[in-house]
Amino acid sequence: PPQQRVQQRSGMWSLPGGTGEHGETPQRTAERETYEETGYRVSARGLLTTWNGFRIYRCSVHGNSGGSKDHHEVLGYGWKSAREIRRMRWRFPRQARHYPVWMR
Repeated sequence: PPQQRVQQRSGMWSLPGGTGEHGETPQRTAERETYEETGYRVSARGLLTTWNGFRIYRCSVHGNSGGSKDHHEVLGYGWKSAREIRRMRWRFPRQARHYPVWMR
């Protein structure tokens, strides 16, 4: 089944993300932040939705990359199924309700 990469901060889970650097496109920001926070190199293939100012992208993973890079921000990380996602404690719970739908 499809799975989604998530990370744990402050005891709650969230998608990788952050603020863009000067001149950086939103897609490039998503790719860079995902790498910095998870160690996975990804390509942002398309905008899934915008939710309260967050841009959510469908991404594909490059090769065998992985392993958290930003240990001071990220407490844990993992690939989660839609079933697991529904049971987790989320940093943005209203947004998280949509994650299983976006995984399709």
